[in-house]
Amino acid sequence: MRARGVVAAVVGLSFAACAETKLIDGAHGVFSPDGTRVAFQSTDKDGPRVGVLTLATRAVTWLERRGKSAYPTWGPDGSVVYAFLDAPETAWAAHQGGSRNGCNLRLWKDGAARPLTAGRWRDYAPSFLPDGKTIFYSSTEGEAHISTSGGQRGAHIRAVSVTGGVTRAVLAFESSQTAAVQPSFSPNGRFLAWAHIGAFRDNWSIAVARASAPNAFCHLTPPEMPAYAPRWLPNEQCLVCTACREGDPGWCVYLLDGARKEMRRLAVGENPSVSPDGKTLLYDRDGQLLTTDFAAARAAAPAFPLPQPDALPPPAGALAFTFSPTKLPATFPLDMVPGDEAFYVSCEVKLEGRSKDVATLARGTYKEHPLAFQLYLNDKGAPAFAMRQADGLYAGAISGKPLPLKRRHTLTGVRVGNALHLYVDDQLVANRLVTQGILAPRQPLRLVVGNNVKGEVRNVTGGLGWPTWIARPPTVSEIFGE
Repeated sequence: MRARGVVAAVVGLSFAACAETKLIDGAHGVFSPDGTRVAFQSTDKDGPRVGVLTLATRAVTWLERRGKSAYPTWGPDGSVVYAFLDAPETAWAAHQGGSRNGCNLRLWKDGAARPLTAGRWRDYAPSFLPDGKTIFYSSTEGEAHISTSGGQRGAHIRAVSVTGGVTRAVLAFESSQTAAVQPSFSPNGRFLAWAHIGAFRDNWSIAVARASAPNAFCHLTPPEMPAYAPRWLPNEQCLVCTACREGDPGWCVYLLDGARKEMRRLAVGENPSVSPDGKTLLYDRDGQLLTTDFAAARAAAPAFPLPQPDALPPPAGALAFTFSPTKLPATFPLDMVPGDEAFYVSCEVKLEGRSKDVATLARGTYKEHPLAFQLYLNDKGAPAFAMRQADGLYAGAISGKPLPLKRRHTLTGVRVGNALHLYVDDQLVANRLVTQGILAPRQPLRLVVGNNVKGEVRNVTGGLGWPTWIARPPTVSEIFGE
């Protein structure tokens, strides 16, 4: 681990023009809507607890007298929502007794707190819609159990009314390795950002989508740069987040400016928030809440280009290939050379039974290697779409749900840049941002269809571009220009 004194020295050298002010010991600070208070999380021997600091007097109001509380956020009306855990019984006793006492959301207003969610799972990192009526939040509900659709689900984003009651899944993937957490709404409520991870070997990245269609999203940060904790600026179509690029002294606060196609390192620290007037940047480092002048930090920081492609290719016009074998396995020569272009492969499959090993639905091979891409079912019968990384290892977007038998399904794999998308019946089930980059084949391919499949594989199609029948993700320009 890095010594704290070294961090301080680096901060002094890198950000000498941006003086810092300590507010209080704590972390996860966020300004109130009127800018007069800061909700934050402090940790002592009994665990984390949420307090509200009045900036004018430096007085602190603690929201709970018992239990553990964390991850506060403000509602437009001055209420505070946070994660709360008070577990007097052991985990075994809670299980035996059917307790619904987990880490769940509570709402505090005018000195009184009430529950919003309940269940033996973890609800955390809430975010209000701008109208103040609905709260999006991270949840592990169903993570360790079979979901209603038969698969395993990772941490995902759910929604609940500000009055509490029934919750619903907003963005979830049928994969225990894929997670979407820490939602944040743009000031106009039209766009949603969150921290996203596709698989255990990946880095966290910042994903952005239209709030009305969160399943169609783009990655804003590059795969080699871990990033989390996004938060929109109150008066600009920009984001701040926590990230670390090669050469950084540790976790740093970054500004992501999609309109200018650039990012800037503003400070060394984590969990940033900007005041409602846009003047003050708040973040934490080494257990302390710090502030600095946002405009000065922005002006002093060098700009780096956002490395993600600004635009996706247009939807494919004519199919590059279509193949419907009458006998399996089958092979088919392709004229397509994907290179660095976006491309897709799709097929219809109907299973009559489970294979004991991997079942290949459609695999592209070329002279130098037997696998350029592969749409397949793993040994559990779950769909997957894989390609080779630049280091030679395989990277795949993998569902956690076995494909049902005796029914016809459409599976589609799409590669755009360093991202892999897997769709089942036109619904996104897994997504992967490949850290090492994708090794793109630059030779004509041969297609292998239906190897070790107990059933039918028909209508194998593919081509360059984005498949016309699936809604494509928005581009960075579309999100930050609307």
